[in-house]
Amino acid sequence: MTPTNFQKFTQALLYVTRNNNNLRVRTNNRNAEIKYGNNTYLRFSNQNGKVWAWKGQVAPNKYQQGIGTRLRKYGVNAAYLAGVRLYHEGINVRNQVPPMSMPISTRIMRKLGAVPTGPRRLRFRKKKYSFLSVVPAHPKGTRSMTRRKNSIRKE
Repeated sequence: MTPTNFQKFTQALLYVTRNNNNLRVRTNNRNAEIKYGNNTYLRFSNQNGKVWAWKGQVAPNKYQQGIGTRLRKYGVNAAYLAGVRLYHEGINVRNQVPPMSMPISTRIMRKLGAVPTGPRRLRFRKKKYSFLSVVPAHPKGTRSMTRRKNSIRKE
């Protein structure tokens, strides 16, 4: 039986985060979560065969320390390693930026290699604009990722 994209992603996520003792990683068939401290986390979700960076939060006392970028980078590295596209929808929920501008999470994901997948759209329930992005991971991986894939298979 071949593993699904989300199973590949969670296996790669466990591999990428294995050396960091400050993180707690929980996975099941539908969700994966990386947690740092009590109020800082990033959740990944399996929706219709796609892997989504679904929800994340950084504790207010951890702002501007690069922790949110680091958590998202683990997800991006796992997506590259697994050869799976990682989708992200950024919404300015906490009103940290002006209403029509790009949320901080989307800026971080775009800095890490995500590309926009279309125009921004209005979410009517939340009255907020959402920005869609995707990390376009190649199914075969890049040269450096191929080496890492082989080391995962050996373990």
